[in-house]
Amino acid sequence: MGSNHSQNPKKKVDKVDTSMFGHVYLHTDKAEMYGGETITGNIHLNILQDFPGNKIHIQLKGKETYHRVREHRYTRTVSRLNDRTERYENVEEDTYVNELHSTNKIILDKNVIVYEFPQGISPGQYTIPFAFCLPSNLPGSFYQEGYRHLARIHYTLKAYIPSNLEKNVSMSYKLPIIVREFFNQETTESSDKLEKISKELSCCRCDSGVATLTASLEKDAYNAGDIAYVLINLDLSKSKEHFGPISISLVHHLDVKVEFVNEPVLRTLKTVNVAGMRAGSSSKMKKIAFQLPQVSQEDNYHQAKAYGILKYLLKISNKNNFVNMTINRGSRRECMHSWYDFKISCQTKQCCSTKMEVSCPVNIYCPEIGIKYPPIAVLDWNPIKLEHVNIAFDPQLPQTETTKTFPIKNAMVSNDMVEGSLGIANMF
Repeated sequence: MGSNHSQNPKKKVDKVDTSMFGHVYLHTDKAEMYGGETITGNIHLNILQDFPGNKIHIQLKGKETYHRVREHRYTRTVSRLNDRTERYENVEEDTYVNELHSTNKIILDKNVIVYEFPQGISPGQYTIPFAFCLPSNLPGSFYQEGYRHLARIHYTLKAYIPSNLEKNVSMSYKLPIIVREFFNQETTESSDKLEKISKELSCCRCDSGVATLTASLEKDAYNAGDIAYVLINLDLSKSKEHFGPISISLVHHLDVKVEFVNEPVLRTLKTVNVAGMRAGSSSKMKKIAFQLPQVSQEDNYHQAKAYGILKYLLKISNKNNFVNMTINRGSRRECMHSWYDFKISCQTKQCCSTKMEVSCPVNIYCPEIGIKYPPIAVLDWNPIKLEHVNIAFDPQLPQTETTKTFPIKNAMVSNDMVEGSLGIANMF
């Protein structure tokens, strides 16, 4: 399914400047979209002189990207002088190298001809209204960077006019789009979905009774920024030991399938502590309000790519207290699976401390955050409005994957290489 290339990555062809012929613009009425939704927009052409192309294409593309920095040890045999024997001896020497492993998977790639000019495109201004239905089974847009890893699901809509005379020459405009996962407002109550654990307690081999921890959520789905209610019941009626504070943590899980191996990445986004209970306390339900973190709007991929993915990941790994405390956009694909749960834990205050922990899965969705595209800025804009086009994309989604490894063969990347300022780039 995937291929591994450790050297000689494919060289990109330099883009030919076509600004002398004019420009192509693309604008959708919404920047944030939901699967199954009908999307409307316009392709704008500002043609300054005859261009050797007459077909206007539109491409809808989605891609999963995962970068991971791994440290590898390489052993080599070197000859060194032994001070005691004054003879050269062969010794093994270890060298540690940081390697960047990259996996890219195309989850959507649809290309159709929107409009065709029979006699070529004459100089002038044109607008082509269009509409299409976004496939309903798409995962939401996603971006996460953390300790030595970067994960992303990204979508673009591209309008372009290829040249009929030269290959790899076209007038084009690429627009990033945000895909949201639909949040069902009729979410079922989940208070009946109890997570329960009972443990026999002992200290220094002495029987200390039994404790039971039960937890559930008031609902099983929320929007980022909502207040979630966690229902906790700690029964110490049969316990001889006191329990310390009860900890409630929201944990984000990212499971990435790379070369048939799952790489789990866990992050604790937020923790709330409530008071513990004394031994012999009877069962009593506690309803704890938990404020979910807000959505992050940042997508630093272009910034990381311009700086160098490997150096960028090493730089953020070297930051003090680098913690991303935000909810990421959801992801549900074979390559990347993003999900959340609440972990409720507590432990006894005895010398032989006993810990109890239960997990409650929760769905967290990313609501619209009001992203808008700027208006088209063209002097004396007075276009000819052409016929409205309804675009029909094939609903079947392709899945192609490539895996690459780029080692730094000389030595480990030093701190000097990863210091300095980062450029500013943001898809928003």
